[in-house]
Amino acid sequence: LTGITPTLLDGAPDIDEVLLPFLRYIEDRVIVAHHAGFDIRFLNVALRKKYGIEIDSVVLDTGKIAMLLHPFNKYPTLDGLLALYEIPIHERHDAKGDALMTLELFCRELQQLKTAGISTLGELWERLLWLERKHLKMDFSLLKLLLRLGIPSSVNMILVSLSEIAVISFVNHFGSDATAAYGAVNQVASYVQMPAISLGIAVSIFAAQSIGANQIDRLKDVVKSGLLLNYIVGGVLIILVYIFSKDVLALFLTSKSTLDIAHSLLMITLWSYLIFGNAQVLAATMRASGTVLWPMVFGIVSIWLVEVPIAYFLSHDTALQIKGIWVGYPAAFIVSLLLQFSYYSLVWKKKKITSFIH
Repeated sequence: LTGITPTLLDGAPDIDEVLLPFLRYIEDRVIVAHHAGFDIRFLNVALRKKYGIEIDSVVLDTGKIAMLLHPFNKYPTLDGLLALYEIPIHERHDAKGDALMTLELFCRELQQLKTAGISTLGELWERLLWLERKHLKMDFSLLKLLLRLGIPSSVNMILVSLSEIAVISFVNHFGSDATAAYGAVNQVASYVQMPAISLGIAVSIFAAQSIGANQIDRLKDVVKSGLLLNYIVGGVLIILVYIFSKDVLALFLTSKSTLDIAHSLLMITLWSYLIFGNAQVLAATMRASGTVLWPMVFGIVSIWLVEVPIAYFLSHDTALQIKGIWVGYPAAFIVSLLLQFSYYSLVWKKKKITSFIH
């Protein structure tokens, strides 16, 4: 890209050696650069890593100034501006050469700015801010993509919340002790499922990065790692909660009868959060590629066609009573995993996975 080779860098100082001298050199001066944001971001990354600070000087970008002076539709290249102003190109992509050419370009722009009635830094800064606002436009293709990805997830969350309302109405049928036990078990379950939810988010991020980098082969490793961590981390946590279940529940409950109800319910559901985590990893991987509709459908089916009906039937029409409500959770997790895995194996893995933002 630049013609700079490793040989040219032999003997050059490390960035840590020059950061502080550079900061002392610029002090509170105005920095002028072409495509300034690119360079400033690199410098700020190094400064944050080494000293926890960033450059706070005023930065003027010759490219943005050129867009203010000329009707460019997109950000102009340095070579293009040098040709426009008939500035000789010498030592391109060399620090000294680029700096001298940028200086000459800036001087030409200052002459035009003065002619245009802009003679102070404040006036220039105000016009540059106006320019940024002028070019701030809605990217409807990106908006469409965000809605396509976001709406199914939002619908899924709404329906999950509604299902909890339905389930708690079943629980309330068994009295206040049952309601209190339900609240305590849900509290413990929220902690137990946290690793599964976190792993799902992490898998989605790593899978998206792999797809964006066109390293599709890495997806298999991402899924394997997510599943392995789910069963190791989740399994250890669940075993500990099983062993100390009454002590854990006692943190939330004081009544012995309520504690007994909560304990029996916890024994029924706790193991199934490993199944829940497995389904989360698979769904997260598919969502990372933009496949969000079917994971949502499977989630809705497992909740509204499995969990809620089973919870109602077993709690109202069998001797299980309130325990039947909790049977609905493992049943829903198992059905969700079967549906997610079937689609993942039979359909999704056969699709051509590509980045959907180019």
